[in-house]
Amino acid sequence: MVDIVLQQAVRRNEPVEIIYMDNRAGTITQRQIRIYRMTAETVQAYCYERKAVRTFRRDHILAAQRGERRRGSWQ
Repeated sequence: MVDIVLQQAVRRNEPVEIIYMDNRAGTITQRQIRIYRMTAETVQAYCYERKAVRTFRRDHILAAQRGERRRGSWQ
């Protein structure tokens, strides 16, 4: 389900909110991103929280949804 949301965001050029697990820091964060490029293993996107382009591992994206978070709608 996460992959479908990510692919739709790329096609529509829309921001997406993700729940991301960072192994290095051992934390789980919520991020709003705009995807520039996706590969089989990574998502390269502008992260609004960090105000920079970041690369996210696709297998570390735990949930994703379009736009602003709506209660109970995480995929």
